[in-house]
Amino acid sequence: MSNQSEPEFLDDIAVYQLRDGNGDGAEMRFKFNNKQICVSIFPSNGSSTNDTQHMGPGERPLQDHLVDVIDRSMTKDHDKHESLVEEALIVILDVGRTLFGGPKSAAQDDGSLHPLLFPEILYLRLDAPGQTASLKRIDASEGYSDESAVDDDFDEELELRQDLPRFTPDEITITDLFCHGANSLSALVHAGGREMFCRACGVGLRNSRQSRGLPRMIDILNAFPDPHIIQVPQLLGYIHHKDTNQILGFVREWIPGHGLDDSDITPEKGQKWIMQIPETIERLH
Repeated sequence: MSNQSEPEFLDDIAVYQLRDGNGDGAEMRFKFNNKQICVSIFPSNGSSTNDTQHMGPGERPLQDHLVDVIDRSMTKDHDKHESLVEEALIVILDVGRTLFGGPKSAAQDDGSLHPLLFPEILYLRLDAPGQTASLKRIDASEGYSDESAVDDDFDEELELRQDLPRFTPDEITITDLFCHGANSLSALVHAGGREMFCRACGVGLRNSRQSRGLPRMIDILNAFPDPHIIQVPQLLGYIHHKDTNQILGFVREWIPGHGLDDSDITPEKGQKWIMQIPETIERLH
């Protein structure tokens, strides 16, 4: 009689975001199964890792080394980015795996944008004044970066159309998720009785890739209010925060189709078409 062991569960891990300065600290945000983890690392002396860079591997505080590892992965050793990120992540996982929890729960969310734009995040600080690391729970405001501020100025810069509808994340249902980051996404969604394409970011659109194209779509709508005049996907509305009214994203017409990779055109012609899209939009502007 053979013994059948239970299949080993593989943790679902994905690094979403890295932040660094000039030796003054670093931050890593990643997904661990159904949780988001945000780990801040500060210099051992509280100000800069430069003071310990002359120390050897066995005597330099591990936290200073990890701050510099993340910094190098983003600013210097781009060809070693993955291995450097993995080096820092392994230290975090070794000390925090039991704290992060087990496999993803079978319970499902409501399918709206809200849990993806505003995930529950476990904020931690990594301390390693020697060669052994530990993790401590902290408030979000105690982390290396604070994303809680509302950026009203950017909303004013966009010159929003007041005649377009606005949706809260709870009012939008995801049909097909194309891309998902720390608190941002691109997806096919359903709201207001129709199917639309959506881009949104839980901390607002400034400095977010999710804002790409929105200013030009507003310009096109202002210049061509009749959607039949110019055949481009029309801006259909905005996504805003339920309490602050901050603009988190937008919805536009969804045009079903295939990617250039699925067509029979040559790579040269495909690249030419890709370049023509932003050029055309700029000329319209």
